[in-house]
Amino acid sequence: MSILILAMDYVRGYGIFLTSKRNLATVSDLQVAYAASEHLRALIVFDLIMPANDYISTADPGYKTEFEKALVKTNRAADQLLGNKIITDLESGLGRELQTGLRQIIVGKSRRIFALTKPVGNPLGMKLMREIDAQAHRLNEWMEEKIDAPLKARLGRVRQDFENFGRLVNLIFLFSTAVSFLLSYLFAVWAAGRISGPIGKLEAAAQKMRDGDLAARADIRTGDEIENLGQAFNAMAQNVKASFDDLKNREADLRQAGAALERANRVKTEFLSMFSREMQSPLAVVKQHITALAEGAPAADHLPNIKKLCGHVAEMISGIFDVLRLERGQGLTLNKELLNMNNVISKVAGDLEEEAAVREVKLKLDRPETPLPLEGDEAKLERALTNLIGNAVKFAPAGGWILVRAQQEDSRLRVEVSDNGIGIAAADLEKVFEKFYQADNPYVKNAGGLGLGLTIAREIIEAHGGKIWAESAGLGRGAKLTFTLPIM
Repeated sequence: MSILILAMDYVRGYGIFLTSKRNLATVSDLQVAYAASEHLRALIVFDLIMPANDYISTADPGYKTEFEKALVKTNRAADQLLGNKIITDLESGLGRELQTGLRQIIVGKSRRIFALTKPVGNPLGMKLMREIDAQAHRLNEWMEEKIDAPLKARLGRVRQDFENFGRLVNLIFLFSTAVSFLLSYLFAVWAAGRISGPIGKLEAAAQKMRDGDLAARADIRTGDEIENLGQAFNAMAQNVKASFDDLKNREADLRQAGAALERANRVKTEFLSMFSREMQSPLAVVKQHITALAEGAPAADHLPNIKKLCGHVAEMISGIFDVLRLERGQGLTLNKELLNMNNVISKVAGDLEEEAAVREVKLKLDRPETPLPLEGDEAKLERALTNLIGNAVKFAPAGGWILVRAQQEDSRLRVEVSDNGIGIAAADLEKVFEKFYQADNPYVKNAGGLGLGLTIAREIIEAHGGKIWAESAGLGRGAKLTFTLPIM
């Protein structure tokens, strides 16, 4: 009778195991659906909307081709998402609402923009772009409410099922242990020597599993029903261990995915905050100058400052577009020619000399008198060097110094930008070239900027086949940024 109870207990446990396997499959399906939703949202924001925005800024017809390609990808991603069984089970009418948001508003208005013959500065195009951005924002919120939130809720329910499964398994272990003790007691009267040993092994294995040792097994070789029971127990233990191993792997994946989403949201929030702050200051000053001009102030006193501030804003926006183009895999287009790196260094140093003087920073050059020949894109190398030296000027203390050293080493050109500024912590040396990254230093965060200068410099240097890296003895001890380029 006790053996029958154990067998029934095993069948029940195995049924619970099969339920857990189905739950694991559900977790996998939910992850696929969630990833498809994230992919579709990314396509809408970065691939479908950006070409229209670029078109009204540049009037380049090539962006229409990009839009049509992005539309094909977006429709394919939407069909893939809506074809997922998990999504179809959420709520009826999701596909119709999603396609309406895409086609009638975003796609329809984007095509009206591309139909404009003179899009740059066109009030209708700018109005349509604002409506597209607003609709994209509403569509993003709708997808979060109608798709992402229900998916997260289902994941929570599946996790709860796994927890219930764990409690049921513990109850099975406890019941099996109790039955083992009962069997030992009943059979001890007439077969203690034959049965107590195998039952003890089975009891010990069950106890170990209850304590968390899922690798525990019962080694029973009696050639009778007790051995069969041990084999059944071992099979159940193996299945439970495999299930828990799969569950741990899934939980690790979910934690990593959650951490990645949290990091992405944090970076997005910080970037929007930085961009808003960086735009407000120059625009406020421009407004003051325009007000002064409207009141009759001499244009010569204000127009140069307005031009300078507009150039600063244009440079920030250009940096963002450069990073977006790199994210889309477009890379940099280099117009290579034979140039003298000495001339590039002289021009950049001359452009930044006034800013360095205002900050009471001494800018020094150490380079050979002979030319430093190089084949490269002069304008882009000027931009990379401007970002490096400008960064040093920004963080150098009053009365500090910046040294730009250039020299030829065999078949490579080496350029170093050193300063005695705030320095870089060892943990940040590998991260300073990441986009939107700013070191955990209040002085750095208050100095302004979007965290794109070093990222763009790295892309330019690497596009020329070079390498770039940062060195520092620590916070408050200055820093040195070095890059090397092949000479020919």
